[in-house]
Amino acid sequence: MNAKHKAAWIVAAMMTMGCTDAPLVIYSAESGPSMTGGKSDGTSDFYPRPTSVHLSDPSLGPVAPGTIQSQVPNAVAYARYALRVAQRGLLGVSTLDTAEEVAYGWAELASRSMVPQNTGLRYALTTASESQRDELLAELHADAEHATDSTTLTKVQARLADIRAGVRACASDGFSPEDCCVTVGYFAALSRQDDWDEWSAGTLGTDFFTEWSAAVIQREQAEVAQGKKVSVQPFVQLGAKAWLAQCAPVLQRVPTTVDSLKAQYGDYTRQSGWIQELHPVSIAKLAGRRIYRRMLPDGTRISVAESLAADCRVKETEVIVGSPDGPMQFFSYGARDQQAPHGYFPTAIGTEQVKLTPDSCMGCHYTFDERRFNVMAPSHEALGLRLPVRNGQPQWRDDSGCYRPGDTVVWHDAAVREF
Repeated sequence: MNAKHKAAWIVAAMMTMGCTDAPLVIYSAESGPSMTGGKSDGTSDFYPRPTSVHLSDPSLGPVAPGTIQSQVPNAVAYARYALRVAQRGLLGVSTLDTAEEVAYGWAELASRSMVPQNTGLRYALTTASESQRDELLAELHADAEHATDSTTLTKVQARLADIRAGVRACASDGFSPEDCCVTVGYFAALSRQDDWDEWSAGTLGTDFFTEWSAAVIQREQAEVAQGKKVSVQPFVQLGAKAWLAQCAPVLQRVPTTVDSLKAQYGDYTRQSGWIQELHPVSIAKLAGRRIYRRMLPDGTRISVAESLAADCRVKETEVIVGSPDGPMQFFSYGARDQQAPHGYFPTAIGTEQVKLTPDSCMGCHYTFDERRFNVMAPSHEALGLRLPVRNGQPQWRDDSGCYRPGDTVVWHDAAVREF
């Protein structure tokens, strides 16, 4: 039974069961048949998502996986986004784009921090204890619904454990969490273990941050001039990813619980003004997802996505906030409604991957040409996402049984792929 037939079946079943609020059922494909008996004719002006949402310059189309090559290296894009997160709320700081501008922008922020450079280096050198690593591993896997793909910390997760230990040590010494994050962020984005070991043998000068940014930029520019590299790229993407998981919630003042999220943005489960959708087969999660969307009076756009477990309870909550004056925010909550640095994503073989937030979100919600992480609702067609089939069996779960009154049921007309 394909998605369209299933959609027709669920509408018929609900009408047969005497549902007083028969669902509006829509398709993400324009060729989908209109439905009768629901709350409207089954059409939508929001789905399907146009592939052009992944372009900063819409004239560059058509858009398909691999057709648009970005001129911005991924590590530069991550460091640029991380800098914008760190800049949030500061006055007199302009938006910076090139690798050179971003490197100097990080130096300016680190120089403003109350954490001295030599003290900051000590926190950068901090490594998580075995108990701290075990604590993070347990936290990351606590709410997994299926077997996870790893029983040890991945490289980026281990880096998160070290950054978390360094930031906590910094805060315990009396520095503000924000200053700790900015200083540790500089070291995470622009240097590596070998650099820290070398620096720890001496004393860093008062202009260290600016001087080091200048040094790495000049080194990169020389290698480009010699033909050894095609672009200037001085950043450590692994460090930026791990740092974002720890420090983006701190610097963006993310609500720490689902209850505080509702207090800040409104109770999306009860208040009017929210669009409420049930996606019985989410292309990203391969299972059910309930999504709430609205635009606030100040122009802020917010999307709240609840990933559903097999029994229809909320397994995790992932949030995107797009404000007119800052970088798009991506954050998540676990099954216990506490803010979490991770989310769960299915694999084609029935296990789950534990991926860090916001990195997991940034892998889809970006523009292909400029690598800006500002796409509110991506196109699965542009991203090349497919529904997996293994040995002839679908590797997704249909959660249409989780329907409740008020849901608009959304079926995505996605292609399948044999794994």
